[in-house]
Amino acid sequence: MRREFEAVTREELDRVTAMWVDAAIKLEERDLKMMDRLVRAQQRSAMETAGSYAPGVRAMPAVARLAAVGGDD
Repeated sequence: MRREFEAVTREELDRVTAMWVDAAIKLEERDLKMMDRLVRAQQRSAMETAGSYAPGVRAMPAVARLAAVGGDD
């Protein structure tokens, strides 16, 4: 029912996507390093949690570098 009455319109999806792309293009090396540190911290936390429930579960690989979005020009 929620999907039927609170559906996201194509226009809203396009608007949010454009905002996300604009923000991603403006990322600088410092931002990417901080994001990498946050991902590693989350992975460590996930591994500690997973270790107590499912030994041997590996953390997800680091998020793909967003630098490729903005290019190196």
